[in-house]
Amino acid sequence: MHSRIRTGGRSNFLRAGALLAAAQITLCACSSSEGASSLSLTSGTPRAVVDGQSADAQGAPAGEGEGELLVGPGGCFALDGDDGAPALLVFPEATQVLTDGWPGLALADEQYLVGNDVLFSGGYRKLDSAEREAVSACQPQGEAFFVQAPAEK
Repeated sequence: MHSRIRTGGRSNFLRAGALLAAAQITLCACSSSEGASSLSLTSGTPRAVVDGQSADAQGAPAGEGEGELLVGPGGCFALDGDDGAPALLVFPEATQVLTDGWPGLALADEQYLVGNDVLFSGGYRKLDSAEREAVSACQPQGEAFFVQAPAEK
């Protein structure tokens, strides 16, 4: 004789489908790009830190960064601020490093040379751990200034 066992048929199938969907959602949440950095370094020396994700200051308070453009730790562009400590500059992805002649940058049809006073719109904020790791060659300290664009003097 054969025994028949009723397992619930359709309701068990629906429960299995719901469990599978929940597992997929969990996997998607675990494999998100959270913690990945959109910051990268240009090649050569000096180097610019560029933000490939966004042209905004990503949560930095809106304001201006003013001071002398310099080559800071790790050969990276920095801003000599009021306190004398260089602040790492983070530029939009379209920024170009000038390699012929005096070192500098080209941003929005303007050239900025090392040693000159500059004024940028953007904002200061601390780098998160993934960003700090991505630009560790620049030895970032304190807050970085995220450049949005040249500011009007």
